[in-house]
Amino acid sequence: MLTLQDPAEAQPHLNVAASPVVAIVGATGAVGVELLHCLEARNFPLSRLRLLASPAPPAAP
Repeated sequence: MLTLQDPAEAQPHLNVAASPVVAIVGATGAVGVELLHCLEARNFPLSRLRLLASPAPPAAP
């Protein structure tokens, strides 16, 4: 039988109530931009924000 443990009990040095680190993959796309707007509009508490996106393709000649 699998027993689930509260993360705070498993690692007591972690503060579960602390502001999380948030990463948005595809931050320059339509969904990534909308997620950023939602985080801002809700004044979402976070300790760090990581924005991840692939490099822009080279310009066509």
